[in-house]
Amino acid sequence: MRAPRALLTGSAAMFAANLSRAVSQFLLIVVLAQLGRLEDVAYYTLAVAVTTPLFTVAEMSLRNVYLTLQHRASTNTYYGIRAVAAITALAASMVLFLFDPRLAAIGALVAAVRAIDSVSDMALAPLQQSKRYAIIAALTGANAWITLLVAAALLFATRSLPVALAASLVVSAVVCVLSYLAARTRGLGPSGRSNSARSVRGILRAGLPSGLAFASVSVLAYLPVYLLSAHGSLADIARFAVLSYLISFASLALGSIQQVLIGDLADVSRSAGFGSASRAVRRLGGPVFAITLATSLLTVWLGPVGVALVFGPQYAVSVMEILPIAATLLLLPIVASNSALLLVLNVYRTQLLIALASVVAAAGMGLLLSFEGFTLVEAGLVVFAGTAVRVGLGTWVLTIRSRRTS
Repeated sequence: MRAPRALLTGSAAMFAANLSRAVSQFLLIVVLAQLGRLEDVAYYTLAVAVTTPLFTVAEMSLRNVYLTLQHRASTNTYYGIRAVAAITALAASMVLFLFDPRLAAIGALVAAVRAIDSVSDMALAPLQQSKRYAIIAALTGANAWITLLVAAALLFATRSLPVALAASLVVSAVVCVLSYLAARTRGLGPSGRSNSARSVRGILRAGLPSGLAFASVSVLAYLPVYLLSAHGSLADIARFAVLSYLISFASLALGSIQQVLIGDLADVSRSAGFGSASRAVRRLGGPVFAITLATSLLTVWLGPVGVALVFGPQYAVSVMEILPIAATLLLLPIVASNSALLLVLNVYRTQLLIALASVVAAAGMGLLLSFEGFTLVEAGLVVFAGTAVRVGLGTWVLTIRSRRTS
């Protein structure tokens, strides 16, 4: 693996990129809560909950596949697959939003922004492979912060969420173009034949199970939103959206480390065996878990006061409502390390089965809890149950594979 200093530099840049995206999304919710209506927060959350699984499937985790697949294909092939997939997910989202007129305008704009960001994300893969982390951070940060500033200004001026989202669409389009220009001007753009049927089949075989696995994870994250929309109120959906950003922050922070490590872990596994890659991950586990534990305790202690202070009294939550979310935070470092190692092993179908089992377990708990009414406490328990099953199954699979390779 790379020297610690190089790893730290790459992690810092990727963390800055992911943190920019997370903070800007969080601040957008804050601005929307302050300048808009509680219903706007709820409808925006529902729109994201509908579009995220569709685009996650369509994206097929191609960025990770690009970095870890042992049989290489041309960059141009990946670009073409991602473009077609983004258009397909956009069309599917539009059809779904036709069934709920309340979500039509907001949902269409959320889906369009996600489609462009999805295409833009693929341009970052060759930049990441060549360790151009500063460029990735600059592009991601520009998209995040300019979007936030423009959207906040328009929300202040118009109090209209669709207008703010339309402006976000323009910003995303500009950054998408800049992302591809950054890759091409550094000799990292499209190369080779893009119509190789064998290359496409190889990528799809790896990407579809991985995409379905990550989509199942997103369904797990938004399952409480679906249940709250059926059994709860718009106020509960809006308050859960606020709490869910605690998990989003932690996931993105851990994801930044995973994104930096994934390429190096794959190299170590090829040259020195999977056991060496597994030991490298475990060495990082202690410090990461200590940070997560401190974050979880602070969440329980300061969360109820902080949520009401930042978002307003209508978003207030109790300690009991925030406790399952804090417990879930403790499991996320294990989720991230297991996911990285499973990607290194190229066991994409196994990841899919683990994710599906997690969704089934969470859905089962959700159905049981919904008989007595479904509130924020039950929503948090659903998230925790699904995450715990994912941790248990992932750890079990990796233990078996480690024994086979030792």
